[in-house]
Amino acid sequence: MSTRLHRSEVNRWLGAIQRAHGIRISRKAVEAALGYPLVEAGFAELVGVIAGLKAVASAESDGAA
Repeated sequence: MSTRLHRSEVNRWLGAIQRAHGIRISRKAVEAALGYPLVEAGFAELVGVIAGLKAVASAESDGAA
């Protein structure tokens, strides 16, 4: 997969987190956490970001806040 496809996958999982948990995370916030724009992220960094987002999206909500 190209990094362009991975960037769109990041957006997809950000939407999944919002739908599943009501948590709105912007792409800008992800970029701020990385310290650089997603455009500059390499393949390995994008894979890691996507894995983290998938884990959050698939986590069960325990109701604790």
